Amino acid sequence: MALKFNTKKAAREFGFLTRDQWFKKYRVPFHGESGIEFRGEEYFRQSQTVELFSRSKGLKEIGPLKQGAQSVGAKRFRTVRFQVYRESDFNFEPKVVRRISPARTIDLIDAIAKITDTAAKFTAASENSAKLKNDKRSRGFRSRARKLLELADLGIRRAIVLEVITHLGKRGGIHRYVAAGYEFRSRVEPPKWLGMQSVVVREPKVNYKSNTQPMAAIDKG
Repeated sequence: MALKFNTKKAAREFGFLTRDQWFKKYRVPFHGESGIEFRGEEYFRQSQTVELFSRSKGLKEIGPLKQGAQSVGAKRFRTVRFQVYRESDFNFEPKVVRRISPARTIDLIDAIAKITDTAAKFTAASENSAKLKNDKRSRGFRSRARKLLELADLGIRRAIVLEVITHLGKRGGIHRYVAAGYEFRSRVEPPKWLGMQSVVVREPKVNYKSNTQPMAAIDKG
């Protein structure tokens, strides 16, 4: 290999390091690899080295350690000393691909109710932060509430298409919808074919606020 440098600094700039320097980076030259002799030391480029693994990391990323494998050296992490090995010292084992669980079927109306309830909590947190003069935190909570309401609006549009929600009326720019005993308020405009019906809203579930009105509070912010 032709000499490409005449100082140690130049060697580093060319990407050449000694064996000990590569060892600090968890790498070591390949077996039988020859480097550039300079001032009594051999220098290697990265392509001439191989990555080193601890026993536990190698087992996780490659496979079990081969019987009789010799460690390259010892490393230390805080007070723990451990041996490191070349990649070739491990038996490669293909990883078992985990099966992805199928998506769970959830109730659309219940999901909309939970989303609007969470949005209401963020709106309340925004108002409390504003009272404490923490404008940055208040804007953050208000932004989260707005994104949740946008998601709830998508759910309401889907519920309209599935005809599982009823339009009760409009007040200002806010429309009132009811489904499965829950009342929602949204800016989503109902289609003309979605008629207004007289629906009795049953009592909400225990410890659950069904009549959420976060839009008004957000608009004030």
